[in-house]
Amino acid sequence: MQWLNSLPWLFQLGFLGFALCCYGAAFAFLLKKVTLLHMATFSMMVNSVAMQVCLVHKHQTCFILDHL
Repeated sequence: MQWLNSLPWLFQLGFLGFALCCYGAAFAFLLKKVTLLHMATFSMMVNSVAMQVCLVHKHQTCFILDHL
């Protein structure tokens, strides 16, 4: 990385920022995919629990939960 030392500080900071930005974007993309997967699973779990609660209680909350 000797060539980096000869470059001006501003350019070095810009390069470092760009590298971090790319890394951050890739990380965010992966995190988003994982999060979406978890959210879908979580949503399905909540829906099934809500349905079970509906079947047990059979009152106004059933209607509300069903239309969320």
